[in-house]
Amino acid sequence: MSPRVLCVEGTKGAGKTTTIAAVRERLTARGWTVEVFALFHAGNEWARTQGHEGGVPMMESSPEANRAMVAWLMDAMRAERERFLAAHNTGARPALLIFDRAWITLHAYLYEGAWARLAGTRDEIDALWAAALAEAPPTLFIHTKPEVTLRR
Repeated sequence: MSPRVLCVEGTKGAGKTTTIAAVRERLTARGWTVEVFALFHAGNEWARTQGHEGGVPMMESSPEANRAMVAWLMDAMRAERERFLAAHNTGARPALLIFDRAWITLHAYLYEGAWARLAGTRDEIDALWAAALAEAPPTLFIHTKPEVTLRR
């Protein structure tokens, strides 16, 4: 069986991490190899090496920081997917890589970052989003009612 890639997206407190853990546990019990890559946790660590707090603060700091963060995130998504596929392409066990947020969250960053407020950047941002979307694996979006999210 070819290795598979899936992305789980959702609002804060929707239960993404809980859902991913449950899927991982069940599939592992059935003989699967399941890896999880939390792209934006890794992105926040990278941003700190660039002198930023990471995530949205970096995206809002300047257009240059915005572009750098998006480039790093895109490269990290590609590299992690390619590493996983290469590592498990000939394996006897079924394998699944789950991205804990990636493409849809990147979309929000693209359109909320500092460069989105500059005149003439919309085409550049739209092109990056189209490129990211073309590479996106099947994606599960988890939505939870706001009152549930607030309780969490």
